[in-house]
Amino acid sequence: MPQQIALRANYAFKRTAELALGSNQVFAPQPLNAALAIKGKTVARQMSRTVVTLAYALIIATVPLGCGGSQSDNRSAALMQLPEGKLAALDANSPNITESMVQPYRSVLDALQQKCSEARDRIGDFSVVGVGKLREKGTNMTIRDFLLMMGNTIPPNAPPGSIKCAEIASAIVVLYK
Repeated sequence: MPQQIALRANYAFKRTAELALGSNQVFAPQPLNAALAIKGKTVARQMSRTVVTLAYALIIATVPLGCGGSQSDNRSAALMQLPEGKLAALDANSPNITESMVQPYRSVLDALQQKCSEARDRIGDFSVVGVGKLREKGTNMTIRDFLLMMGNTIPPNAPPGSIKCAEIASAIVVLYK
């Protein structure tokens, strides 16, 4: 007999996401919030764990290693201030990043920023949270691959700045198997 899935609106998720991501911008539409509450798990609790994990990863990624003060360390630190640098460092699992490591993330974020209504740092946030959610489902994916998937999901004829990337990221997490 097929399992019945009860969908219920999870209004706590919206507010938790807004507080966690520091914005009044809606993270996901209410019907999607209902879909995320499938199987009785509260999305607010999952979201708070993901945000804590994300914060921990960012703190580790920004802690400088060693005592040297070379130019490459300075350049790596400068790259870490950019959203694309942070994403590259998270994927590399190292704070020591180079321009060649950051460039692919810059290209994808540039393309997404033209199509999405959100800023590039918010798009990066969505991708990090999305990758974390996919890991919880047992799927390993890099942040760059998630960003590329977001870009491939957006129709090519979409008017500039008309797409809500938060909704695209949420849909990927819910629908990707």
